[in-house]
Amino acid sequence: MLNESTAEAYNEPIDVTKEVIENNPETEQEVKEEPAQENEENITQLDKEGLVSYLEKLIVSDNIEVIKEKVEQVKVCFYKIHREQLDTLRKKFVEQGGNEADFQAPADENEAKIKELLREYRQKRNVLIEQSEQEKEENLRRKEEIIESIRNLISGEEHLNITFNRFKELQAEWKEIGQVPQSKLKDLWDRYNLHVENFYDYVKINKELRDLDLKKNLEEKTKLCEEAEKLSEQSSVIDAFHHLQQLHDAWREIGPVSKELQEELWERFKKASSIINKRHAEHFETLKAEQEENLRRKEALCVKAEELLAQANRTTRKAWEKTIEILTDIQNEWKSIGFAPKKENTSIYERFRTACNGIYEQRREFFSEIKKAFAENLTLKEKLCEKVEEIQDSEEWKATTEAILKIQEEWKTIGSVAQRQSDAVWKRFRAACDHFFGRKAEFFSAQENSYSSNLQKKQELIAQMQKKIEEGGFSINDIKEFQTKWNAIGFVPVKVKDTISKQYKEALDAMYSTVRRQGNREHIARQAENMSPTQLRDKLFYRVRQLEADIALLENNIGFFSAGKGTEKMIADVQKKIENAKLEMKDTIEQIKKIESNL
Repeated sequence: MLNESTAEAYNEPIDVTKEVIENNPETEQEVKEEPAQENEENITQLDKEGLVSYLEKLIVSDNIEVIKEKVEQVKVCFYKIHREQLDTLRKKFVEQGGNEADFQAPADENEAKIKELLREYRQKRNVLIEQSEQEKEENLRRKEEIIESIRNLISGEEHLNITFNRFKELQAEWKEIGQVPQSKLKDLWDRYNLHVENFYDYVKINKELRDLDLKKNLEEKTKLCEEAEKLSEQSSVIDAFHHLQQLHDAWREIGPVSKELQEELWERFKKASSIINKRHAEHFETLKAEQEENLRRKEALCVKAEELLAQANRTTRKAWEKTIEILTDIQNEWKSIGFAPKKENTSIYERFRTACNGIYEQRREFFSEIKKAFAENLTLKEKLCEKVEEIQDSEEWKATTEAILKIQEEWKTIGSVAQRQSDAVWKRFRAACDHFFGRKAEFFSAQENSYSSNLQKKQELIAQMQKKIEEGGFSINDIKEFQTKWNAIGFVPVKVKDTISKQYKEALDAMYSTVRRQGNREHIARQAENMSPTQLRDKLFYRVRQLEADIALLENNIGFFSAGKGTEKMIADVQKKIENAKLEMKDTIEQIKKIESNL
């Protein structure tokens, strides 16, 4: 039986335990969720396959709840890469002539896998949550029983040693029981501590045993203080905070210390805790500030995209090229910005995506109208071809000439057609016109006197063409104007017909070649705006190899033409193509040399 003097030492209330609980509302509950950016630095370095593999490993974790935020990070990173890849494929599809509205995303095995893994994770988490709630209710019931058992110890009639041993058993059992519902936690601990204090008052264990217990508690709590103080040296704020919660749990489980050291020890532990809590709060305040700044920057980009969408002056291809260039810069800047606050992150992205999609839809409508206009122009030009073909065999030379010239003027008033059809319809029209004027020239070949004037005009026209070639700066319309003038002049003396025609054809070919080379340089310049020098050089190398293959094929084809009057023109055309290809190849090689000299 313990005497009264030894029992007095246990009359000390367990205020420390109460204070730990009251100052740490997160005790016996899950640590609050951290933002989705935690550990993002490592996860964002993975590709889609790596993210799927990483998620597979996460899901087999014993504690599904702990990996919640990492799973969310994997999902965000995966779909960020997924959207970027789709944007790239869509852009390439449009650049290759496809209609953006017709674009269909290809099947993605990784996306199917990650969706299945996310479904598996949600199922496991739902089961875990349900089990956790059931366990908490069961733990609450068991702890209620322990409190009642401790209360009943006071009124029991057993020997004091038996009663005290039973009390220790109940305390040990209490520590082994897990979490309870948060709403019941404070009341539960208040009642537990009340009955523990009452039991100590009742039992009054001998002072020597109490002093040993207090000393042991002091040593353990001092170690907890030291551990808490070392946490300030830990580099990871989040890990330090989580460790601190574990120390608080341990502090709560340790019994009281002597009254004279109780407040001093708690203040030391609380001071170390405050440092970690402050770092934790500052960390998320900084993160929150960064996310708010990201939101502000993204809102500004949304405004830019929306203003771009509202512009109504894009009526040319060049204007649309400039618009898409601006939009691409905006999108690239968007990609460089981190996450916005979680509650606004999805909505701000949807706002931005809506503006971008609106611009792409406007562009699609614009080019749809252009395509429609090309089709209408093609129909009009084909009708003019039919008109010339109907009269190309007429012998009413004057009337037919006037009619064809009038048709040619009408041809000039019609807009462009699609590039892939432009050359064919022009050749058809020119062939019909040339057919008539050729017949007319043959008919009037005997009238040499009147042809001298035509010869002089054609010589002057050739001189003008040669001057244009030397000066440069002319377009395809200028060439067509020379052709119209040439066709309108009429015949020249037969003996110089071939010579003057050859001179004209050479000048005409030179002008076309110059225009093509000029167009090639402009095309290369436009490509240079969207490519690195190395990428452009590689593309030009590929073009040179294509030209070499084309030249070899054309030269080989000439060998299959049999000599004869009917094949002379065909051979001449092929030779001209070879010459133009060589000029383009030479010009392209010069461009490559310029690029390499700057690398």
